[in-house]
Amino acid sequence: MGLKGNEKILDLGCGFGRHSLSLAKRGFNVVGVDFTEVFIDDAKNEAHKNNLKIEFIKDDVRNLKYNEEFDVVLNLANNLLGTMETDEENL
Repeated sequence: MGLKGNEKILDLGCGFGRHSLSLAKRGFNVVGVDFTEVFIDDAKNEAHKNNLKIEFIKDDVRNLKYNEEFDVVLNLANNLLGTMETDEENL
């Protein structure tokens, strides 16, 4: 992707934070979002144990109000996007 290491990354459906944690270890500024509380709690604990500054948010991605704050938006796990209830939500 040609990343330089200073990009801000949004990880949608981050789950336990696997990708978020890996990216933060490489120096990226990462925000992870998932609607499963136990996943977010585990991700926060792992970040804390590894002294990583990552913002983990427990929420439905459809509630996010970001607009061009991120250089990269990831959806790497379970094909989160494309499975919403309507085409408008997928967009």
